[in-house]
Amino acid sequence: MNDNSGASDGPNSRVLSTSRFAVEDRLTIVRSAFTDFAAARNLCIDATPAALHAGWALRLDSDEVFDDGIGSLVARLPTVPRDIDVIDGYSTHFVGSFDYFDSVARQLLLFRLDRNLRWTLPVHERLEPVRRRAALPIMLHHYGHVVPARVEQARGELYTSLGQRVEGGRDFRRHATAREMWGRLLRRAIRFRGTHPLAVRPVIARLSAEWADDFAQVDDVVAGLSPIRQLGNALRNWNYRRLLVTRGIEARIRWGM
Repeated sequence: MNDNSGASDGPNSRVLSTSRFAVEDRLTIVRSAFTDFAAARNLCIDATPAALHAGWALRLDSDEVFDDGIGSLVARLPTVPRDIDVIDGYSTHFVGSFDYFDSVARQLLLFRLDRNLRWTLPVHERLEPVRRRAALPIMLHHYGHVVPARVEQARGELYTSLGQRVEGGRDFRRHATAREMWGRLLRRAIRFRGTHPLAVRPVIARLSAEWADDFAQVDDVVAGLSPIRQLGNALRNWNYRRLLVTRGIEARIRWGM
């Protein structure tokens, strides 16, 4: 883990020191100044113990949670063909509340540590040079946009200060409601009919109660979508489901997974 907070005893120190990884002596902490996100990831690669250099690295952000399929994937990693550098999965991007998502996108999950791959770009970093990759129907649930609008405002200002380009020159100080903050994304909203990962369900229950008023704003925006817009979103949802079924068949035929 790269701790670039600059605090010797930061707010996460106790959580880290009592974590299962720390208790089992499997946690390496690299303390550094913050340069950019790619540099932070590369420091973690460089600090990986030598005994693990022939293995795989998992890419996971703090606002993402795996479904149960990750266990079966990890068990099969030794059988992945040696010419595969990267394994991709798919991420369901929730927006506004835990009841809606706007897209399902292919996303890097695992990469080999023995291929000299490095992260580039200061924000929304990219792994290079990747030669061959496999896509499997392993799902991530991305909850980064499931926050009150005021939290999204603050994060937008922070990311802008770190170098992220803001679409349309948006001024985050002028947005306060769910409609103003996520209007473009909520026009693409699809109601989530699946189940959330077991590990995150208690958090979802707590935040759904604490942020009920914020989530009600999101419900109002989605309820106001035109019938044509709702039909388009339903067709996109059907296409996502078709894609994942196809990937599952392909994975069994090509990779035996």
